[in-house]
Amino acid sequence: MGHTEIINKTYDLLDEYRSSKDFVELQRLNEIINTKYSTERALFKKTFKRFDEIFSTGGKYHPDFKEAASDYAKAKKDLYEKEEVQQYFILENRINAELKHFSTTLSNSVSPYFTKKGAHNCAIR
Repeated sequence: MGHTEIINKTYDLLDEYRSSKDFVELQRLNEIINTKYSTERALFKKTFKRFDEIFSTGGKYHPDFKEAASDYAKAKKDLYEKEEVQQYFILENRINAELKHFSTTLSNSVSPYFTKKGAHNCAIR
């Protein structure tokens, strides 16, 4: 099997995965979150940006650190407590775990000696 055929089969597999129930639901939730909670998302991004700038310039010793951290924590809590956001993260974690399992299975089926992230395997022992 040539490289082009392998790549084409990979794209076919990805298209099939994109039409899976979980992936379609993830996209649906993302759309809901982007429209229904646009105000909360904007506030979350704004407070994170301010917190990040303050943390980068003065860290916890910056005079506005506590206020920025508090504002960011409140905005994050308000957004992350939404039902659709919680469902989104649960589904995202499940999909990531499935993709990681697939990737590991694929690399192990080719050779158990391929180096994986954080591992130092060598075929020569």
